Amino acid sequence: MKRKVFLPYLILLFSFILTVSYHYFAYIGHYGYDDMQYAKLANDLNHHIIDFGDHFSYRWPTIFMTALSYKVFGVCDFASSLPAIIITFSILTIVFLIIRKHNLFIICSGLALTILSQWSIFYSDKLMADIYVVFFILFSFFIIYHFKYVSDKKRPFLYAFLFALGMMFGFLSKEVILLTLPALIYLFITDIFLKRDIRFWIYSIIAGIIVLLIYFFIIWYLTGSPIKRFEAIFSNSYLNLCSYDKQPFEFLLNRISYEFFTMMINQGMLTGIIFVIAFMFQKNIKKTLQFSEPVSFFSISAILILFSSNFMSISFTSYVPMCLDVRHYLFIVPIAAIPASHIIWSFIEKKQCAIQIIAVLILFTLISYFSAVSSFIDLYLPMLALFAVAYILPTRYKLKYFFIVIFAVILMVMPFRMFQYAQQVRYDKQKKIVQDYFITNNSDCYVITDDVQIRLGIYYSGFNPNSRCTFLKMNEFNFDTLSSMKKKYLLLNGYTRYLSKLEDCDLPYYAKNIDSSNPLVFSDKDINLNIWELKTIGHQTVLLHSFNGFEDNVSLWEQNKENIRHDIKHKGSSSYFFNEFSATFKYSLDSIQSDSTSKVIINSNAWCLSNATTTAKLVVSIDRDGKSYIWQAIEINKFIKAFNNWCNVKFEVQVNSSEIQKNSVLKVYIWNPEKKELFVDDFDVEIIQVR
Repeated sequence: MKRKVFLPYLILLFSFILTVSYHYFAYIGHYGYDDMQYAKLANDLNHHIIDFGDHFSYRWPTIFMTALSYKVFGVCDFASSLPAIIITFSILTIVFLIIRKHNLFIICSGLALTILSQWSIFYSDKLMADIYVVFFILFSFFIIYHFKYVSDKKRPFLYAFLFALGMMFGFLSKEVILLTLPALIYLFITDIFLKRDIRFWIYSIIAGIIVLLIYFFIIWYLTGSPIKRFEAIFSNSYLNLCSYDKQPFEFLLNRISYEFFTMMINQGMLTGIIFVIAFMFQKNIKKTLQFSEPVSFFSISAILILFSSNFMSISFTSYVPMCLDVRHYLFIVPIAAIPASHIIWSFIEKKQCAIQIIAVLILFTLISYFSAVSSFIDLYLPMLALFAVAYILPTRYKLKYFFIVIFAVILMVMPFRMFQYAQQVRYDKQKKIVQDYFITNNSDCYVITDDVQIRLGIYYSGFNPNSRCTFLKMNEFNFDTLSSMKKKYLLLNGYTRYLSKLEDCDLPYYAKNIDSSNPLVFSDKDINLNIWELKTIGHQTVLLHSFNGFEDNVSLWEQNKENIRHDIKHKGSSSYFFNEFSATFKYSLDSIQSDSTSKVIINSNAWCLSNATTTAKLVVSIDRDGKSYIWQAIEINKFIKAFNNWCNVKFEVQVNSSEIQKNSVLKVYIWNPEKKELFVDDFDVEIIQVR
């Protein structure tokens, strides 16, 4: 008897150990943007500094928990990860508390579906607000569940207060908790219609209003404006591909019709939902819709949250669904895992919903197959095979637990792929190199690198304002104005460049062509990390600079007056409209002295506007006798942040001076092979010679 009581807790402990093991063996570090901003704000809080102009500053659970961790352990990766790991333990504990009175099969499957979702375990140790949102949403629904199905219902106000508090802390974590409102409204209306638990809902509304008023009063007291948080959100907003209100309608239509569901399926986020969908297609659907028992309650909640995540707007002024990023939807996983564990048990024990489960699995398998993603072979096809075999085989005691072991192993495959990727990245090794060379010694130096590595370097130093090591962005510094007393290093890290979205073509000239006078200090080919002492970046001479704003005729440019448009422009009074070829910059290169050591750099910069995905390219070519012998191009799509909005396209091409033939002509233009509507403005060309 004692063994049976102890085993469920042993399974919970194992899920904790799995979480910690994943952190220890598969920790991949930081993204370098949101997480480093949370780290900075937490560190600032410990120094009594709060930036109320930053909307991240209002995500108090993340900031306060991280600040407390930094206070105890200092600014380090362990302190950054510890709060998230504790929150993950809490999520698993709540799931466990809901299903612990059931058999071991249900407990195993429920916890496995929760923690072995690849993105749930990936974010289980990340310094992000999303894991806090998962906890507080789950906590809020746990309170409703406990009141409706466990308690004696004699203390509705206590439960209502805890529910309101959970929702409030979820809102403090991130505004995304508002996506749960449709599900809560449905639960409320259904209970009112069936005349049950009305006092709980009334008290919840009252408690919610009181808690919200207290929050606005605190914000008003701290900032002078009760809506300062919303003002900060508005001021910090920026144009991106998720700005659906500023793009053609087809992008919004694609987002709400299939893109969200396809992404969630392909990323393995809807494993639990498979069984919930199957459960909904049963004969006694009326009873399910009235959520008279826990499985129905969590099934209905999961389905409604899923659909509100797809359709609900996150803007009060226009219809803007949530951006397609899996971390925003992590809260769906545990909500769906709870009923799914029961449904799987019913399938194994009584073959209930068998045809429905297999049908949904076939659908998900086909979607992943035609999407050509790894989840087809890693998750859905093995799971379909497992359930098909389980449906055919007779129900036996030993087979049940053999099934759950195989089920858990299948769920582990996608997290294992992420573990393999982490072993390739070797974040721990990257960090140690940067710390050993630049942080620990605290030597006077400049480290010139990418944006993410800069943020990580400052974080590694504990945000020390007196650090003697200064990190500088590759494209935003003047080499000649740097102190000659400090050493200068060029740090190129393949992984942080990837996180910074920097390709080789985006690197400045001196980073793509390391001068032989710059000694290589460190190199590790396995992780693609190199450090040079930067003594020179080469002597650069600007030979020509030409700007065309399409307000007037500009020398060296060929353009048609008929293509000038005054109704659409980036700046000034007009822009250039074209179907296939834009206005073209032409320049004879005979004036450039040819030698074996110098290079010519052509920098081109243009602002483009496209209403849809385009194959258009910014082209740099060098022609002789009407034929191109040097031709390079870059896709405009790479630079588009939101369609039907101006985007800045940059392209740098370098050519050895010795390669330039006599009577050659440089051409810079935009080629639009599909001949779709395209606009260009503020076209800039610069020719530089480097010796």
